[in-house]
Amino acid sequence: MIGKTIEEIGFNKNYEVIVLTTLKFVEEKNLIGQIKKITKVQGIANAKTVLKEGEIMVLYGSNHNINNFLHKYKVE
Repeated sequence: MIGKTIEEIGFNKNYEVIVLTTLKFVEEKNLIGQIKKITKVQGIANAKTVLKEGEIMVLYGSNHNINNFLHKYKVE
């Protein structure tokens, strides 16, 4: 799925699942200079959103449809 758009994968058409947004972990320094990992929301996903390695997808749909999608791609 990396490098493909949400439309190319067909989340809604093929799996009846909607990708709401994607998240990624980034490192930022806090006020005293320590580096910590935080989660950044990448904005509202649309059909042209390209999936990138290391991102987390926030999905909306029935448990049944989400599980079907996860089993198809063997996501754990």
